[in-house]
Amino acid sequence: MTKKLDSIRSLSLEELQSFLVEKDIPKFRARQIYEWLWKKNSGTFSEMKNIGKSLQEILSDNFTIDKIVLKDEQLSKDKTLKCAFEVGERSVVLNYKNVVGSIDKICSRDGLGMSPKRITVSTAGIHKMIKKLGDDEVKFNLALSLHAANDEKRDKIMEINESNNLQSLKEALEYFHEKTGSRITFEYIIFDQFNDTIEDARELAEFAKCVPCKINIIEYNPIDGEPFQQADPDKVEKFAAFLEAKNLIVNIRRSRGKDIDAACGQLANKNKAISLENRSLKNTK
Repeated sequence: MTKKLDSIRSLSLEELQSFLVEKDIPKFRARQIYEWLWKKNSGTFSEMKNIGKSLQEILSDNFTIDKIVLKDEQLSKDKTLKCAFEVGERSVVLNYKNVVGSIDKICSRDGLGMSPKRITVSTAGIHKMIKKLGDDEVKFNLALSLHAANDEKRDKIMEINESNNLQSLKEALEYFHEKTGSRITFEYIIFDQFNDTIEDARELAEFAKCVPCKINIIEYNPIDGEPFQQADPDKVEKFAAFLEAKNLIVNIRRSRGKDIDAACGQLANKNKAISLENRSLKNTK
């Protein structure tokens, strides 16, 4: 049976150094390998010219390199660019450890060297994990996909609300802010005749008082087969004006890419559907 190799990208610099030391290889090589992986985006070990062929072979015997591949891209008339990327099977598993570890690599001087303040982690809202982010005193920004500020409506569009209701999220966000001092972003997709009334805005304003925040009101980009429609632009403006009158920071994110599959997950789902269809056709031959 062929041994299933680990992705070398999953290793921290320290873990890679430990592996090399076990193989009697100077640990300074780890930084060279890291540079090839994270700064030069190497897809094969043979590309790592300055580490020697013997080390290239040791790495290829023990690891794989999960590389992101551009699978599809669409350009809208309004210049919106939507891309779908294919990743390794073990890459799309998004748990707490993987998310935080990935951001550490992105922000590390040995990685991409990006400021954590340029990174926003968006979550549907697991209150225990939000508190853990606070305990870890993370430096990146946090956005909560809220979309409704009462439990009855949020239950209808977000199954997660049944186990992570608004009160538990409020307490978790207060804890997170106390630990990190960071402003929270609330993401609010506004749907026609569902969550677009002034009463909805009043509920949102009341909930948003729990922490310093900004609110992104997101125009809905309709998806085939879904019952929701885009809210009337005039109602969106009045909704935002109500919130601003409550001294809240509000941005309206206009819907773009309407002529392409630009809604969240839409292009990925389309490619998945095509893949399943092709597989089905192949099986019937």
